Amino acid sequence: MNALRCVSLLLVAAVTWGCAEKKDNFMATAQGLQARTLYGPAETEYRRALKEDPTNAEAHYRLGALADRLGNTVGAEKEYRAALGANAQHAAARTALADILVKRGVGARRDGELD
Repeated sequence: MNALRCVSLLLVAAVTWGCAEKKDNFMATAQGLQARTLYGPAETEYRRALKEDPTNAEAHYRLGALADRLGNTVGAEKEYRAALGANAQHAAARTALADILVKRGVGARRDGELD
């Protein structure tokens, strides 16, 4: 029974490690593509990272920043909010969301959205 338990634990650890490695690879690839202004492929890689881990705050933030750069403030806001939903302490997402709300004329502090 102990041998079966050990094998099961090793299998779970291997699968978990493999998923984390895939997510990290997607993020690294996306950042490299974005640095070369290949925004479409970068977006695809960020979305692949999110498919592996939907709570990846950094992937949501970077998708938001990419959308913002391309003038898609609605998409950017959605991703910044998702980043904050995954990690309420993500300072860059909080700042970027506040910037969008200020540009739109929404009083973020008044509404309590960023508290």
